[in-house]
Amino acid sequence: MIPINQIKEDVTIDPNLGGDFKAFVANERCQYIENNLATAIKNQTITSNKLSRSDKIDKVLTNKVLGIPIFLLFMLVVFHLTFGENLFFITEIPSPGVWLQGLTEELIGFISESVGTLLENLNAADWVMGLVVDGLIAGVGAVLSFLPQILMLFLFLSIMEDTGYMARVAFIMDRILRRFGLSGKAFMPSQWDLGVQFQQLWEREH
Repeated sequence: MIPINQIKEDVTIDPNLGGDFKAFVANERCQYIENNLATAIKNQTITSNKLSRSDKIDKVLTNKVLGIPIFLLFMLVVFHLTFGENLFFITEIPSPGVWLQGLTEELIGFISESVGTLLENLNAADWVMGLVVDGLIAGVGAVLSFLPQILMLFLFLSIMEDTGYMARVAFIMDRILRRFGLSGKAFMPSQWDLGVQFQQLWEREH
């Protein structure tokens, strides 16, 4: 087996890859697959030089200049729909996430008031009412109040992942994150964590 260091010395890495040997290997692997695929499959897309719809989308979403700004724009829209006070800055119209949170808080308030009234009618002790209403219901309600926003954020991110957009973003981020010894896929967990941290900051400010 040829040592990896000797291979690095023998190959010439494309300057567009930034001298990254791992990116060079990935690029060579993709070219090898494309060359063999072209001889094995005959269809209009391969035999002609026309770009498929997916290729046209890739040229925009994975563009070196536009790729990251487009991703940031997508995330801005997602966070706005999830945490924005006003829907697209239209006053008195909350975003879907805030609207769902308001409904959840109203439901929890209704349950708390109903249980409190029931305990009063049963002549329950003050410590029992405090434990149930102020302790259990209020404590669990404080957690459940922001659950709709977290679920909505995960829904948007799941849609972006299922449509293949997250894979395209991982391709864009790969070159940047490799400088820190990470793969482009490493940004995905950070998005989930960012959503949770953003929610905590939003709750703290409001």
